Amino acid sequence: MKKGMELVMIKLEVCYACELFEPVAKQISEDRNVVFKTIKRNEMIAGINPTTYPHFLLYNEGQMVEQWGGIIEGKLESTINKYL
Repeated sequence: MKKGMELVMIKLEVCYACELFEPVAKQISEDRNVVFKTIKRNEMIAGINPTTYPHFLLYNEGQMVEQWGGIIEGKLESTINKYL
């Protein structure tokens, strides 16, 4: 795995888009050697208030560098690629 890069997917308990997109996000992360994990909305970090799910947080060396919501594969790929 890429040292220091982590993609966190925040999802709702019952969210079809989240369930559908999770394997895609996981595969994209694995292909780029980025750590991938999911958390449920009730476990998320204080101060993060997504309006769209799934919601993604991208960390580089422990610093959050990007956050966005939605299931656009190209957005996920280009955002990760920007920090590789």
